[in-house]
Amino acid sequence: MVNEWSIQILPSAQATLPAGWKVENTTDVPIVDDGWSESPVTVSGLTGMGPKDWRVSVDITHTHCGDLALYLQAPDGTGYLLDDLTGTGDVDNVAKTYTFNGSAEIANGVWKLRVLDAVWGDTGVIDAWSLSASEFQVVSTNARVPVVDLATAESPLTVSGVTGNAPNGMQVQAKITHPKPVQLVVTLVAPDGTAYPLHDRKPALPAVFLVDATAEAAIGTWKLRVEDTVAGDAGAIESWGLALEPAAAWPEQRGRSFTVDSPVVGANGSGYVQVTGVPGNAPSDLRLTMSTSYAWVSELKVSLVAPDGSAYVVHDGASAMPGTFTVDASAEVANGRWKLVVQCSAAQQHQRHRGDRLVEPVVPGEPDTAGPRSDDQVRQRQRHGDHRRRVLVDGERSAGLRHRRQRAGRPAGRRGHQTSQPG
Repeated sequence: MVNEWSIQILPSAQATLPAGWKVENTTDVPIVDDGWSESPVTVSGLTGMGPKDWRVSVDITHTHCGDLALYLQAPDGTGYLLDDLTGTGDVDNVAKTYTFNGSAEIANGVWKLRVLDAVWGDTGVIDAWSLSASEFQVVSTNARVPVVDLATAESPLTVSGVTGNAPNGMQVQAKITHPKPVQLVVTLVAPDGTAYPLHDRKPALPAVFLVDATAEAAIGTWKLRVEDTVAGDAGAIESWGLALEPAAAWPEQRGRSFTVDSPVVGANGSGYVQVTGVPGNAPSDLRLTMSTSYAWVSELKVSLVAPDGSAYVVHDGASAMPGTFTVDASAEVANGRWKLVVQCSAAQQHQRHRGDRLVEPVVPGEPDTAGPRSDDQVRQRQRHGDHRRRVLVDGERSAGLRHRRQRAGRPAGRRGHQTSQPG
């Protein structure tokens, strides 16, 4: 029996910041001479880990910035060096913006700008500082590009006026018309030619794709490529664009318990959950958790089935089964009915029934609470179980014989033995 199961986004998924997102502290904080000073901000309402491209803007007044080193401290206390200004000379004030990769830290919590004044003699003030989303323009094109039968079409889109890499959480929003999406392969091509698969011959074609292209420079010409792989139909790229949008949180979706009709060889069971309200595709680190009361997990095959019927096998005959699996389901549309299918393996059951490995018997009326045993203990318990089963069977036969003799008016003793009757 599968007692419970669920799917959800892993905490490792990076938080996506909506355009214009910002937290800041504008309260003046004196910088202690020859010591540490700090200014906090609180991040809340985000899901998962920090983004790869957080912008840290700092505004500091100081009479000798060559005394300073700047650190960003995560909520768990880990410090990250932003800038070591010590030894840079007699420069007053700091007004800079740094790009910080926060993907190793939980996004929500209290973050701190910590300033070390390493030399005695000068003082200053943390005037303000902030964490903000990367600057990225929403760009799109409405130029219609035909997708000719058995051909590849490309629609270019130029990004300009931004610095740094593409932001975490970049979305491809595309309107593609075609009578049979299952015939199409859709790819986003970065300015350097790197291809990011979006859709590969699936029955449903979403309008939004979430892309992690943070390794790519944002500026340049991006292309949406659509390939028609089967003769007979044509379509078009009606419009498409790149946008920075907040990621929809995918809370835990819990499925009901269900049974597998064991010990029938090849039997299976399944349960499902309905996901709604999540734009675009499922994440690349979808977490599947399950627990089962079935003892012989090496006989089980477990698959997560996407709404379009694609099956992702997470367990197939291994001797141990973890309670959590990570599934790259980024090729699947998020919304729809997800199913967990558990099947008993005929080969494994046949092997156990043949006695190819030691199978510990369950003695009727005797709970098994002893825990793991050695092979010798298992053999002894098998002999004991066989004996108990023979005793029970013989006892049932004896009871039946006595019952028949009593109904016939005969004594209930052993066959052929006449007991004396009182006179």
